[in-house]
Amino acid sequence: MVSKIITGTFAALISLAGSNAFAQEWDWTPDRERGFYERYSTRPDPRPGFSITLGGVVPNDVEIYDAPEYDYAPARKYRYVTNQKKIYVVDPATRKVVRVFEK
Repeated sequence: MVSKIITGTFAALISLAGSNAFAQEWDWTPDRERGFYERYSTRPDPRPGFSITLGGVVPNDVEIYDAPEYDYAPARKYRYVTNQKKIYVVDPATRKVVRVFEK
């Protein structure tokens, strides 16, 4: 019984640590977001009628782009797609939208 409680508590702490690391990793200032938007918002929308939201998964038939030359390391780790004058930052492993910003 005690083992299960310790295991559950440990798992919860790891989960919290992971979300805290993610929050620190995405400490984007408005200037960083603006710079990323200005550099990468020129891509065309994926297709007519395409819609996505924060937390949604980008379909496999929609191309996601990398940003290797961007000077902010967390941006290089993820991919992005543009749609309706917004940039959707995508985790390439899951294709899940983890951040959205617009001009």
